Amino acid sequence: MERVILPDCCEDWILGYGPFYEAGAGFECIECGSRWRKQAPGRFERVEGGQVWAERSREAEGQRFRYLEAEGGQNAMTNRCCARLILDYGDRIHLDKQFACPICGTRWKKEQGESRGGLRVVSYLNETQGTRIAVQKGQGRDYLVPFEDYTPSRY
Repeated sequence: MERVILPDCCEDWILGYGPFYEAGAGFECIECGSRWRKQAPGRFERVEGGQVWAERSREAEGQRFRYLEAEGGQNAMTNRCCARLILDYGDRIHLDKQFACPICGTRWKKEQGESRGGLRVVSYLNETQGTRIAVQKGQGRDYLVPFEDYTPSRY
């Protein structure tokens, strides 16, 4: 299976506004301009490529964490709950701190390592899967990339 990628901006838009579109309606992500079509309640198709994403949720004590999951493809390398945790709080987590996502239970460790360009880069080791990610600076927002794909920011 090929991994399909859903930009954070699209997921944020769909989770926030997707329920208000009628089935069959087309719309665009306001940030990146990706075109989408709502197929049915909780199901959205990306027009470019035809990937379909379904809304899922994790629930506990009356709280609900919503996310989108790919149908017919591998899901994200990092769960949305973990991505939000790292993007929202990562800069305040001390180096070498181990922590777990309270939503899915994935165990993480904040580290510093050497990138392929020889730079010292902060990374997050997914101790559950043995994979490492880094926060990539983007033009509009930061996002997560595999550690080996990290490049110095132009922004």
